[in-house]
Amino acid sequence: MAARHGTYTYVKLIVVLAERKLTTYVYAVAVYKVKGRTLQLNNLQSLQTLVNVPTSCCDLKDLVQLTRLKKLKIRVDTNQELNVPKDSTFEQLESLAMAASTLEHLQPVDIEPLFSICPNIRKLQVELPILTLPEDNLISRLLKLTLRHTHLNCGPMSMLGRLQDLRILVLGTDAFIRTEMICSEGVMEGAFPCLNHLHIEDCVRLCEVPDGLRHVSTLKKMVIKGMSTAFCCRLRRGVDFEKVQHVQSRDFLDVF
Repeated sequence: MAARHGTYTYVKLIVVLAERKLTTYVYAVAVYKVKGRTLQLNNLQSLQTLVNVPTSCCDLKDLVQLTRLKKLKIRVDTNQELNVPKDSTFEQLESLAMAASTLEHLQPVDIEPLFSICPNIRKLQVELPILTLPEDNLISRLLKLTLRHTHLNCGPMSMLGRLQDLRILVLGTDAFIRTEMICSEGVMEGAFPCLNHLHIEDCVRLCEVPDGLRHVSTLKKMVIKGMSTAFCCRLRRGVDFEKVQHVQSRDFLDVF
């Protein structure tokens, strides 16, 4: 099917798949607006993966009816409220990703109501400004957490360190809006008991890694990407080397 008109092709594709009732996933590429229409997904009861769906044309109250949905990525439009259903849950959902259609003029989003109806989430990816992270009792089962453009203004490392199952932590561009969010915050001994992969990317306000990383004995791989030469030198053989010398694999990419 040709993709000369992205939004039209996408809607038509949905209709065809709904009629056949064969699909387990739908991947929408660069879809931001459906002109005058709302996506109708109620016939796709076997749908398991739904990616890049803009909130402006698909209501969460409809998505929650997709009882086999395991992976969901939504794109939040500027100042678009998330109409979270109060009496339903995404029981099968294991992976949730949220991004912004555009970061311009986007006010911080409260993601806790949505996360509270996703009791079995294991992977969470947030790439838009948020008010705060959900309470740790709501994210206690996470295996992977990715934060980009979240603009957090309070240090969450001590809370994240209590996540008993967390294996992969990705901190990307503008995850924090102040340098001291990580630098001044301690990671206590016993924190991150299962963490084995730490990815730090384009955190230009970050001047050093937490001292407590030396206590995270499970950490096997670190990826440092898009960070300054000074930051990387501290980790390679500088003053911070002792914090990470136990990490078997340390990759430094796109150093500037």
